[in-house]
Amino acid sequence: MRTALRIAPRAEAPGTPAAPRRATAAASALAGLLAVAAVCAGDAAARIFPFGPRHRSVNDLANQFVPFHAHLWDLLRGRADGGLLLDWRAGWGTSFLPDYGTYLSSPLAPLVALAPRADIEYAVYALTVLKTALAAAATACLLRRLSTAPAWWWPALLGAGYALCGWSVTEGAYNPMWLDGLIAFPLLCLVAEWAREGRRPLPAVLTVAVCWAANFYTAYMATLGAALFLLARLATAGGPRPRVLA
Repeated sequence: MRTALRIAPRAEAPGTPAAPRRATAAASALAGLLAVAAVCAGDAAARIFPFGPRHRSVNDLANQFVPFHAHLWDLLRGRADGGLLLDWRAGWGTSFLPDYGTYLSSPLAPLVALAPRADIEYAVYALTVLKTALAAAATACLLRRLSTAPAWWWPALLGAGYALCGWSVTEGAYNPMWLDGLIAFPLLCLVAEWAREGRRPLPAVLTVAVCWAANFYTAYMATLGAALFLLARLATAGGPRPRVLA
């Protein structure tokens, strides 16, 4: 007697997006490209560096971020007059480790070492645009996860709109460490979704750690926003709560 075996289709993990992952990647990529195009087009129209003679390098950008990234370049290339603890080129010798933890702990900061030493200002501008693009891409990814609409492109538009908010283009443009918080908020909201579903504990912990290490000043505000997002999701989404939140 033969017994027919039927293999049931594998159940999808809770919270798995209905749309293909390729569509999510496309939405994230489009959001990042739109953000980059908008920032560069706006600066070109306003004739702002590096597209014109006008400079943003005033206040914090000129007196803190560009010099700090220049010292980081020297450290990474082995040309620093001092080290991670002290910078002998600033103020007759000043402590550098607190400045590193406050301004340069972003995982993206070491990318300045790829540019020539004389072009540090260009490198900092490129990091600013890159952070804006990553904020747009992360938001589009989060919105794709939450969306049930068939169109894949509208999260890209909303993600780009988030990254191009007034605070980003006016404040983050000359204070690029704050843009780490712009990236952290959608990532922490994604962590909140994982927590609500009881999934991916290790990636969640690593994501939170990276967001806080990148810039603790904006990470705590992004964490508060993600906590409100989680409370809203718990209040509106159906299904049982995971034990960790019960």
